Amino acid sequence: MSETDAGAVLLRSGAERPDKSMAPTAPGAERPDKSMALTAPGAAERPDKSMAPTAPGAAERPDKSMALTAPGAAERPDKSMAPTAPGTVRLRALGRWGLDLLLPAQCLGCRALVGEPGRLCSGCFAQAHLLAPPLCRVCGLPLAGLTGISGKPELDLACGRCLSDPPDYERARAVFAFGDVAKRLVHDLKYHDRMEGRASFGEWLARAGAEFLVSANLIVPVPLHYFRLVRRRYNQAAILARAVSEISGVPSAPLALKRVRDTKSQTGLSAEARARNVKGAFTVRKGFAGPLKDAHIVLVDDVLTTGATAEACTRALKKAGAREVSVLTLARVGEP
Repeated sequence: MSETDAGAVLLRSGAERPDKSMAPTAPGAERPDKSMALTAPGAAERPDKSMAPTAPGAAERPDKSMALTAPGAAERPDKSMAPTAPGTVRLRALGRWGLDLLLPAQCLGCRALVGEPGRLCSGCFAQAHLLAPPLCRVCGLPLAGLTGISGKPELDLACGRCLSDPPDYERARAVFAFGDVAKRLVHDLKYHDRMEGRASFGEWLARAGAEFLVSANLIVPVPLHYFRLVRRRYNQAAILARAVSEISGVPSAPLALKRVRDTKSQTGLSAEARARNVKGAFTVRKGFAGPLKDAHIVLVDDVLTTGATAEACTRALKKAGAREVSVLTLARVGEP
């Protein structure tokens, strides 16, 4: 074979097997030489999503890692902010009208018709003796001889009884003096299952105790003995305590105190007999020592008479570690 023929053969062989390193980029260049790539294998097939343009629908699905709202907040809007449908408003108004027609709202005191449930009529409200300053800073009774300066609640005065023999609790406040209207309100709640005044009682009590509710840690009702609770089916003090809790935001602990003796009724007993009757009758339940420790407790009851029950409860609470006790009642008996 001549040199010319051999060269032709070599040329033909080279044409059939070209040097890949010198060849131009062929279709499929999406797969570059991996030995020269700086990215990990498959990086070209999986581009950096953080650099990718926003895809359709991306605005509807924002990056949840950067969102300030909880996951799903955009998909589940706050229903409380949604406008009420006009039909729903009309339906509620019609239902309220029908209910008022069948069961009209009555005054808590005299059963006269009133504008809304759980309120007093103007006559009963005028007869109710609301306790207002100036009051004894301890027992909460009006200060005799100072009625002309009732517009000065900042007076920090105590009655002679509290100065000479201060009670175990730090202070006491009540909504009403225990007159005819207050007596009906208390007896209807206590013995006749009249619960429609619960919301109003909570508002009135929260207003009467506003000065110390702001610093209170816990609201505790005066408990009933188990046997009396079974007979009555509910504790009126616990109902009042929960109503105050809902208005003030201070948590209520209806089971913190326990009455360990079934004491006889305090009605008709002298102050000394009342004190003997409830002495040692209360204790703090197991598990409440922690919440009570160094706490400001608001003790709630329906009526404060001589304060014997309130003082017995206060001693039990302070024995368990309470720092101070304020007493809050719907009505107050007695004179300074």
